[in-house]
Amino acid sequence: MSIPAVSLVLPVYNVESYLSECLDSIESQTFQNFEVILVDDGSKDLSGKICDQYAKQNSKFKVIHKDNSGLVGAWKTGVNAASAAFICFIDPDDIIEPDYLKKFIDVQREYNVDLIIGNVGTYINGKIKNIPLNVPSGYYDYESIKSKLYPTIFNDGTFQNRLILPSRWGKMISKTLVLSNMKYSDSGMTYAEDLSLIWPTLLSVKSLFVLKEYDDRYLYRIRKDSMIRGYDKNRWKSVKLVYGNLYQAFEDKKAKKSLYKQLSLDYCSSLIQVYKNEMKNLQGNFSTDYKLIISVRESKITSEIYNNEEFSSLDKKNKIILHAMLRGGKLENLFVSKILRFLFIAKKRCI
Repeated sequence: MSIPAVSLVLPVYNVESYLSECLDSIESQTFQNFEVILVDDGSKDLSGKICDQYAKQNSKFKVIHKDNSGLVGAWKTGVNAASAAFICFIDPDDIIEPDYLKKFIDVQREYNVDLIIGNVGTYINGKIKNIPLNVPSGYYDYESIKSKLYPTIFNDGTFQNRLILPSRWGKMISKTLVLSNMKYSDSGMTYAEDLSLIWPTLLSVKSLFVLKEYDDRYLYRIRKDSMIRGYDKNRWKSVKLVYGNLYQAFEDKKAKKSLYKQLSLDYCSSLIQVYKNEMKNLQGNFSTDYKLIISVRESKITSEIYNNEEFSSLDKKNKIILHAMLRGGKLENLFVSKILRFLFIAKKRCI
């Protein structure tokens, strides 16, 4: 049996309502020299059985059943089991259009690059909306990556505005690159975990290709239950892990000062998200909120950026939140937190 050209890694957990549509879209690919690694991460619904059914009917599908360890642990298991030289990550509630893999493989064979960035669209109730690429299509060697992409690759100074979408999915990546950068991803990460793999990869890659806009896309499903996410008790812990590991990756790869500044700006965007998330805890109280704010201020990576960065490019609302979190007193934080909690409750009622 020939070695597949690409391994598709799917971490699967409690997605029985969407999984078959995802796997059908994979089976319908016009390029067929692939394998599918389905990692059933201790699903409690019928997801594991659905995986087994597809594996029984199609030898391209391989299933690994394991105890639940979270998303990062699941995709790491899948990567380690992959036999192809290239990896495509797919989330099991999403779908891919028919020529999705063919576009990747054609480019890799012609240009011999280690990273290909594809097109992404949102998918909600059967309707597709394209997400415009921020990067001109075409081939980038190392010099053009440094000159054309690095100036704003991680953050352009505004709120979480990144030049390249930092998701695992929507890309085809050399397995060698993935394996060498997986060490920056931790199973305790439950928010922004993709950054911990993709950003070190972008610092390592020597050439890449961006597909032409509107080529067959990865379709990211927007689920009703994700349109307004509830409180995530692990958010601050995850942010500390992700950005702590990213700062280490930037140090390991001897990133330039301008890239560190982008990382710090993006970290501040995540701190704003931490603050907003805490206001979704309707069982919490201000005393608990303020303790978290103080712990953020006292964390090592926050103290390193406290006096060194300018955040004037943030919009007014997010600038107010960041100021409250990093420098505001109790009264300012009480006022900001009450407004945010009120807005969250109002929005929740409208969904």
